[in-house]
Amino acid sequence: MKVFIDPRCDIRYAVFYIEGLYQTLGKQNVHFSSKYSEQVSFDEFNYVIDRIMLCTFVENDCVVKKVAIDSRDPRSFLEKVYQWCDIYAKTNYKSNEDNGKHQEKLFLLPPSFGFRIWNPFETVMKGLRNTYLAYKTKNYGTISDLKITLRNYIWLILRRGYLSQYLTPPNLLNNTNSSYAFLIASLWNYQECIQHTNKLRFRFASMLAENDSVKFEGGFVIHSLSAKVPDGWEWLCTNRRVKPSEYIANTQKSFCVFNTPAVRECHGWKLPEFLAMGKAIISTPLSNDLPVDLIANQDILIVNNEEELQKAIDSLLYDKTLRQKLEQSAQKYWENVANPKSVVQSILNRINAVI
Repeated sequence: MKVFIDPRCDIRYAVFYIEGLYQTLGKQNVHFSSKYSEQVSFDEFNYVIDRIMLCTFVENDCVVKKVAIDSRDPRSFLEKVYQWCDIYAKTNYKSNEDNGKHQEKLFLLPPSFGFRIWNPFETVMKGLRNTYLAYKTKNYGTISDLKITLRNYIWLILRRGYLSQYLTPPNLLNNTNSSYAFLIASLWNYQECIQHTNKLRFRFASMLAENDSVKFEGGFVIHSLSAKVPDGWEWLCTNRRVKPSEYIANTQKSFCVFNTPAVRECHGWKLPEFLAMGKAIISTPLSNDLPVDLIANQDILIVNNEEELQKAIDSLLYDKTLRQKLEQSAQKYWENVANPKSVVQSILNRINAVI
């Protein structure tokens, strides 16, 4: 079986699934082409956030199934895409908000994150070719959107590591630094982040920084999409961009990590990154559904207030057995549920089940 991926996709999000397709179908069977999906138009105003991944699976020149992979932040569905596809695979979804409206085609996915799958030269060449293919569809949005299409390939080179870098080496698994903690995050300028995400991350960092038993590093990176720095937060903010290799290495060393729903209450990229690294995760309650639940106190520590957050930090700081248990559970969840090959294989299984 072959798969044809619409080149208009946002490559920053698509690479996770392309890697899974490489591992399940083989690179020789994964192609970029819009010949099966060019009729799907992207509204110019929303184009930048609406470029979800349109995949057409073909066998013996016959279309088997059309699959849309929606890993955008919003919980909303793109109705024009929903009408086009046979299976609508989605990461950010809350069943009690949808009321079963899209249940017929819905296939729930675990959260994913972006990483590099090609070397720099290959990435640039893929970007140039796919930007040209996107232009040929005529349904690409604006010239500015085409520039963003290419820019996102360059972004992968500059801002992301290879998947192999995120996977914690065997010698570091269950052997984290019991007194070192690291957090780096964006100070997002979205209302839900200003009200919740930024404040929660600030409290986590403050608790670690104020603990004499912990060596804390990190803070908020200020960039073009950043919110105004609140009074008293200046000590935790920086304009220095952290290199991907530094971010990954320091997170792997950290005795615990902190997750909280991010932009538009999405899962965000940190949760799957932490799972890939096999980290002991402290998290506020997840705002979206998962295909396989992360069990509280078994796979992840869920906290509902500052008192519980402080207690979770202390528990992981002084209880090595608990820390190792959570690290092993996170690694197991990644290996069985959330890695690219497992995710794409689950989509292929759904395709076979409905043929």
